[in-house]
Order: sequence, then C-alpha cells, then structure tokens
Amino acid sequence: VEQLAYDDPKRVGFRNDDRIVKTLLLSALVPEVESLRGLNSERLAALNHGTIKTPVPGKEGAEVLRRVKSWVAAGVGEIQIGEQSNPTISVQLSGVDTESIIEQARREDNQGNRIRRVRQMLFEQFGIQSEGEFEQFHEFLWRNTKRNCVVLFKNIRELPDSSLENSDADWKLVIDFPFDEPGHGPRDDLSTLQRFMQSHPDGAKTLCWVPSFFSGDAQKDLGMLVILEHVLTGERFGQYSNHLSPQDRQGAKSVLENQRTILRQRVQTHLDAAYGLDAIAHGSLDTTHDLELSEHYVTLCPGFVPQPPVAANLAGAMQHLISQALEHEFPAAPHFETEAKSSVLKKVYDLVLPGAQAAEARMAVDRTQRQLLRQIANPLLLGEMGLDATHFVFGQHWRTHFARKAADTGATMAVGQLRKWIDDPKAMGLPKEAQNLIILTFAGQTNRTLFRHGGPYDNATLQSIPDDCELRTVDLPGQELWEAAVKRAASIFGLTASRLLSAANVGSVASEVKKKAADSRRHCLDYCKRLRERMTQLGLTADSTDRVKTVTAALRLVERLYAAEPGSIIGFLANAEVATSETAMGDCIAKAAELDGNIDTAGWQTFDLIRNLPQEHQATAREILDEVHQAISSDEHVIQLAPALKGAQARAMRLLTQLVKEKRPVDPVDVVIAQTKPPVVPGKKVVGQDTKQNVSLSVAKETLATLEAKLQVGQTARVNLSWVIEEGD
Repeated sequence: VEQLAYDDPKRVGFRNDDRIVKTLLLSALVPEVESLRGLNSERLAALNHGTIKTPVPGKEGAEVLRRVKSWVAAGVGEIQIGEQSNPTISVQLSGVDTESIIEQARREDNQGNRIRRVRQMLFEQFGIQSEGEFEQFHEFLWRNTKRNCVVLFKNIRELPDSSLENSDADWKLVIDFPFDEPGHGPRDDLSTLQRFMQSHPDGAKTLCWVPSFFSGDAQKDLGMLVILEHVLTGERFGQYSNHLSPQDRQGAKSVLENQRTILRQRVQTHLDAAYGLDAIAHGSLDTTHDLELSEHYVTLCPGFVPQPPVAANLAGAMQHLISQALEHEFPAAPHFETEAKSSVLKKVYDLVLPGAQAAEARMAVDRTQRQLLRQIANPLLLGEMGLDATHFVFGQHWRTHFARKAADTGATMAVGQLRKWIDDPKAMGLPKEAQNLIILTFAGQTNRTLFRHGGPYDNATLQSIPDDCELRTVDLPGQELWEAAVKRAASIFGLTASRLLSAANVGSVASEVKKKAADSRRHCLDYCKRLRERMTQLGLTADSTDRVKTVTAALRLVERLYAAEPGSIIGFLANAEVATSETAMGDCIAKAAELDGNIDTAGWQTFDLIRNLPQEHQATAREILDEVHQAISSDEHVIQLAPALKGAQARAMRLLTQLVKEKRPVDPVDVVIAQTKPPVVPGKKVVGQDTKQNVSLSVAKETLATLEAKLQVGQTARVNLSWVIEEGD
C-alpha cells in the first residue's frame, strides 16, 4: 500500500478503514474520554467526517457498520458489535491467540459440513424440526386450514427423476444448495429440470427453488462459521484450547463467540441474497453465474408459473411460494377467518344442524356464537351470518348445486360423488371434515338420510363418512304420529329425541329403538316365561295380573320392533298396545334381566313350607303369602319385586325359627329346609360356614368332597340337607 500513489483508490480505501480502526483502538485505550465512550456506527462516521462517502447522503453509518461486520467475519473477533438497531461498537484488547484454535479445527470445513450448516439455518427459518438428509414433512396454515408439504434439500443437478416426481396429494418443494463442485453452476440445475419436463409431459406437483451461488468471500464466511460452530458446540472448546491458561481460555471463547454471532448474520444475509430475497446484497453472490429473479422459482406442474415471492424473510418466501401452488390447485378455496380445526368445525355443525332441519331456513344465534358462524359457515357457503344480524339464514347454494349436478349426470347422491361435485366447477380443496359438514348440512336441509349396503348408516360423524354411503330421501311420518313415537321412545325405552320432524331425527330414533329392542328381547322372553311358570305354581291366574299383562305387551312390542323394517318402526312404536301403562312397560323392558333373576333365586321352598304349618299359624302364613302374591302380581313401578320377596322370606324364616325354638311338632325335614345355616353348638368354636341353594347332585357331591378335604385334625363338620325332586318341562 505504501508503494501506491497517495490518491490510489486502494490506498485511499485502506487509509479510510485504518482511521476507523484507530478510532476504535483509542476508544478502548481511553474509555473515560466522553467523545469516545459508547461508540456506534453513526458516531464513528461523524468522528471520521469525510472519510466515508456513500452515494446516498446520510447512509455513512450503515456503511461503517457493514465494513466492521466484514472485519469480524474475516477473523477479527476482538471487535464487539451490539444487537440493537444502531449497535454499539467496541474493541476488546486481548493478547490471546485464537488463530491456533481455529487451525486445529480447519479440517471440519468441508462440503458436507457446509451443506449441513446451510440446511440447518434454512430449516430453522422454515420451522422444520428435523434436519435429516431425506424428505421432511412441513405442516403450515393456508387460509386457516392445516396443510402439509414435503421438503427436500438436495443438489438438483444430481437428483434422479424419481426424486422430482410426486405421487402424493401434498406439494413437494425441492431446495438446492447455493454452491456446487467446481465447474458447475445453477444453470446446470435448470437444465436438469428442463430435461425432466421434456420426458414427463404430465409434470408433477413439485416446486424447485434454485439459488444463485455464493461468492468466494461468502463461501469463506460459511466455512469459518462451520469451524466456529464445531469448536463452540458442547465440550469441544476445552479440547481445542487446552494449551491456553484458564484466563486466556475465557477471553478466547468470548472472542470466538462474538465472531460466530457476526458470521451467522453475514451468512444469513448471503442466504437471503442467494435465494432471491435480497437483490442488492454486496459481495454475497458469484456474479459469473447470475440468475434472473424469476429463474429462482421453477415448477414442474404444467400451466402454473410461480411469481417471485414477496416476503421479509425466507420463511415468508417459502410460505408465499407454496401458497401460490395451492391457489393454482384450489382456486375456489374459502378464506376462513379462524383456523378450521376439528373442534371448531364440530361447534359449527352442532349449531347449524338443528336449524338446517327447520322449515323457515333460519335460526336465532346466541351473541357469543355469531362470530364463529361468520368465520366458518359463511366461507363454506352454508348460509349468511350478517355482521349485525341476530339470525343465521341458511343458503341454497349446495342444495341447488347438488340437485343440478344430479339432474345433469343422472348419478346417485353418493358421498364420494358429492365430494367431487363440491370441487366442481372450481376445486375448493377442503379438508374431509369441512366436506362432511357441507354434506350433513345438505342432508338436513333436504330431509335425506345416509344408507350403506342397503340399510341406514348410523355411524356417520363429522370425522368420518364412507364414500360409498348414499343420501336418500326419507318418507317422513305425520306430525301427530311422530310426536306419539317420540313420547313413547322416552317413556318405554328411555330415549330422548327432538320433536322436530326431520329425516335425521326419524332415522336416529328408529335406529336407537331397534337397538334397544334387540338388546332386551331375550331378557323379556325369559322373564315372561319364568313369571308365568311361577304364577301357575302359586295357583294364580297369570293373565289377570298387571305384571303379566305388562311383560306380555312389552315382549310383543320388542319382538315386533326387532323384526320390523326401518321405515315401519316409528308407526309400530306410536301404535303399540299398552296393556297397563307406558311407565310399567319401560320398567319391564329396562329391568327384564334383573326381574328374571329375582324370580329364579327367590326362596320359594320357604314359602311352600309355611303354607303347610299348623292351623294356629295359618293367619301369619297367609299374610306372608298374600304379600308374595301381591308383589308378583303388581307392576314393578307399583311394588318392587326384589325387596318384597326378600322381606316376605325374612318373615317366613322368623316364623319357622320360632317354631323350632318352641319345639312345636314340625316335620324335621321341613325344619332343615327352613334353616339356612347349622345352629351353633355350645362349647364349639365356628371356624367357617357357608350355604348353597338350588344346586344339582353333581355340584352337591363336589361341594361335600371339597369340604371333607379341607377338614383338619380336631375339626368336625355338620351339614344340613334339603332337596326338591322335579319332573316335566
């Protein structure tokens, strides 16, 4: 430099930089001087007035900051730059040799590590968690619907056609490196894409992002950043600086960390320039491989020409690129005003379904729910929720659209066909749940119900409707018949249903009633049979009792509903014979299995025994037996069978026990039958006892054998026996 002329541009540039550096050194040497304290780029330019000149007056401070950052990136980590918009600039005076640390890790600067570092920086901006070398899935919101794309970070020049193809429903984004092996440039990547389009005329749903190449200085910055990231990660710094004293080690780490921070900013600037975000970055790009701005963004989908994205950062640029692709694919996609996630769509469905079935095609909406309908239902063309309106007015768009398409094509209204019609004439690209919301609302508006495999399909939800389901018009019953059926569904089967007459409500009630009838049919049959048998044994006229009348009517109803076609269930239910009361039939159907068990396990032998007691005890016995007869003859909601039988049996046992204590002439066998447990013998300690009733001879033998095996030395067992010998059916 000294050998150059005084006004030589190189010597002038060196002299200007030298003045800035000396100003920083003075600030570090005499920090107490007011004019040198807390220097920033603006003050550095002012203290060296006339030294720094820029095409636009007033930008001298920005030029000073740019130069200082380049020095730090080049290895002068002793210069400290703050993080504010107008950062402070200072020099950390140190005698620590950091170059020796960097030299030890120089081997880490290679092509593979540079690629990994660029991938990491890009993916951090994009919000992609994984950093693997294979395809990555990226989830994002587009028009407030959740979308996915596949991201592949590879050298396009080396990619086979299979990596550029895309058979998925989601778009693929292929991002190239901003550098390559010597002798190759970005136009080699563009040539690869052109060859693919020539051999694949149908194209693919693939976007390619072709960057410009880094300049030599930018690649040096990237290489130095790779080295510093390696050295300063984990415990490696201790290994590389073990030749330094502890004090110098801390100073060296501070210098290197500062240098790394500046390099990250510079490399990010280089990336912004390479990927077309910053068109005026100085020194970042290799000017021998210039690309037009539009050449950075190439699509393999015929008919789609992406425009250069307008964004503040690379994440926004990627979002804009993929948004253009989705807009091309789904030109009629609605603009939801809030995220159309499952829970939100479910709330809208619950709100609009009752109104969709109403004849007036409008419904009042609570103030807190109006905004939700404006945000979701309006864009889906389900209806109109005005800004200041209190009612949601159902639209006729889908009703008219589906009817016209069915008339034009002659196709049935299968769910899969409706999904295709939703995207005709322009694709909307709706999530499945949003499509289901449209289909179910349309079904409610037109009194249609879902059929599958020839029968009603009752498992449709907002999350899942099979494509082979078909929407069919249902012949609705009369209002009077429907209200009678709804009333009986509640009183007899415990089902709560809306009184609104619609296909969905009719189908739901019919399905639930049929299921209840199928579940209770076997229990009602067993209960009716056992009840009649027991009444015959008790000498009662079964058909004259309320309990038998009720169970007979209930059994007849469930048998008829079980065998009925879906379309006739509402009529059968509304016109069903009620022998006693609907309440009695409801109790009977709900508790049939329990009542059958109560009759089966009751102590009928005890009641048979007290029937034959001496005359002086007949009055008490008759009271007990009358209580049994009354309970078994009355409806369950009048007298509960189980408590009545248990109470009567307890009274009978007390009567028999009293006779035994009085040593009255009672048949010994009868006494044994009456006693449920052996009496306690004075002086003996009871170590165990149990009873079993209504068992077979084989079970009795097995029980006695088990009891004999359990006896220990010094123990004896006493057993009471009772039996009933039966014949016939």
